[in-house]
Amino acid sequence: MKCILLFVLVSCTVTFGQKSWNIIGSMGLIELRTDNPIVKQNGTFINGWKVGLNSRIYLNRLYLNPGLDFSYIDQEGSKNIEIFKNYPANSSFNLPLLVGCDILRNDEFKLRAFAGPSLSYLFRIDKNNFGNKKNTYHPLTVGINFGLGVDFYPLVFDFQYELGLNNYYKVPEFKANKYLFTLGFILDK
Repeated sequence: MKCILLFVLVSCTVTFGQKSWNIIGSMGLIELRTDNPIVKQNGTFINGWKVGLNSRIYLNRLYLNPGLDFSYIDQEGSKNIEIFKNYPANSSFNLPLLVGCDILRNDEFKLRAFAGPSLSYLFRIDKNNFGNKKNTYHPLTVGINFGLGVDFYPLVFDFQYELGLNNYYKVPEFKANKYLFTLGFILDK
């Protein structure tokens, strides 16, 4: 908890000390990928969603992009992409710290590329019928994000891939990677 508070405090201090910055609210879809055969028994689509708030702190074309996300990801796969089906899921807080670059930009349009680490803390596991409990998952995971984004002021569209660096599942030991598709809204200019 102290680390989260420190992260938010440093982000706000840096953000408000800059001349060019944005605050962005976002929501999106998550597609989790793993080789864990237990969770893929009913299909390979492990669906989820996220909401978040982040800032973009600009230094010319480069920017720092710290954020805080809440994510909700199903515990088992399905044959289709199905969101909001009330399946047992896991809830986590994610702290991405991305560094990006505006590849193309004008007043209404930006094409961006970004990358950076993300720390996830799993804090809730829904009751389920297939035996997943707290000891099934690692509570803290680290990933590296790579992505592209397009801004049509005030809308923001991002696609990113998160490569899991440590194991997400304990029993059996497997990593998890994520595809994230987000739609955001710039709350200021």
